[in-house]
Amino acid sequence: MDKAAIEQEARRLQIEIFGRRDLRYPLGVPDIPTLFDPRNVADHCELHYEERVRLDVAYPGGPEAAGVWDRDRSTILISTRYSYETQRFTGGHEIGHFILHPKLGDRELHRERPINGPRDTRPLIEREADYFSSCLLMPRQTVIKEFSARFGSKHPLVLNETVAFHLKADIGQLFSQAPGSLLFAQTVATAQSFGRSPFKSLTSYFGVSPTAMAIRLHELGLIADYLTA
Repeated sequence: MDKAAIEQEARRLQIEIFGRRDLRYPLGVPDIPTLFDPRNVADHCELHYEERVRLDVAYPGGPEAAGVWDRDRSTILISTRYSYETQRFTGGHEIGHFILHPKLGDRELHRERPINGPRDTRPLIEREADYFSSCLLMPRQTVIKEFSARFGSKHPLVLNETVAFHLKADIGQLFSQAPGSLLFAQTVATAQSFGRSPFKSLTSYFGVSPTAMAIRLHELGLIADYLTA
């Protein structure tokens, strides 16, 4: 998977949308997570974005889908049975298919969870669409800016006793986590304060799950676990 190329595609789309922000929002431009909400991005791409109470797969006995990309109708279908965060990530995932895989079939089932982790064995195109969604919903420079505003501009934030104390986290759990665990990253992603400074958590600000935000923080080198620091 060429992550750099995928992020560049997401960036290209973001630049287009940002460049037209004043025309689309004459009464005031919203924040970045709203500007790049999948509904708005789909509209920019001239795609239909529909929400459904239930999305069943095309074959008997199959599981319920979180989202479907209907290429023949240029329509993205999103199930409302899942969380707000999952709906957003799935919407970004389907847009990823539209951008990255123009020849994809008209009904494609996707996972219920935003990200399955590093051992994900799904087809490459599904992992590519996930990464596109991550880059779309959590733009590199915006994540760095918001992270720095909350935790300081010195990167990475390294897990130590002082950091754990300021996060008001369970020090025992953090320091006993298994190698490869996302616990520290998820703790940072969901933190609503650091020391005496309260703020909106990164997960709430970007409208993504703790797992999706944690993986993005790792990808951008913004945090480092104690054992690897």
